[in-house]
Amino acid sequence: LNERLGIVGGLSVLGTTGIVRPISHQAWTDTIDVAIDVALASGSDRVVLATGRTSERAAQKELDFPEEAYVMMGDHVGYALEACHRKGVPRIVVAAQFAKLLKMACGHRQTHVNSSRLDLSQLAVWSREAGLDAAVAEKIECANTAREVFTTLPQAAELAGQVVDRAEEYLGKWAGGLPVEIILIDYAGEVTGT
Repeated sequence: LNERLGIVGGLSVLGTTGIVRPISHQAWTDTIDVAIDVALASGSDRVVLATGRTSERAAQKELDFPEEAYVMMGDHVGYALEACHRKGVPRIVVAAQFAKLLKMACGHRQTHVNSSRLDLSQLAVWSREAGLDAAVAEKIECANTAREVFTTLPQAAELAGQVVDRAEEYLGKWAGGLPVEIILIDYAGEVTGT
């Protein structure tokens, strides 16, 4: 974290690990604001917003951006995108796994389990609208988790494409009209689509 904050050399005042774990909503949003400020101050022309550490690591392997460009937004999707717009970030990339992306595609600005419900029935509706077999929609509706849908259905790539397209619309709105690139991360921690 020291390098991300522009601290190179000297003694760390952040503790031995350098890992900050924000707990409160205010701590998270303050951390997001500072991280975006550091990214811009370091000359980054884009910010990569990650929903979690797995997504961040996968994006780092895929993209050749400076360390400071990566911002852990956690569940605070709407806030992070608005902050990017407010602070003048020219380009935004969102790295997320399927379940979080599905919540975004359903219009949830906050993806924490206590703030948003995962709506597999909506995904089933979208699968029908896309002309997929009725049996696919039934399997989606009977699934326990979005991860189950993503990892077991042969049509997962097509479904993921629909989710990415719908999520892009919301993300762009929350970012004040800026285009937002999405990187979809699979459950093995690899980039599976952009």
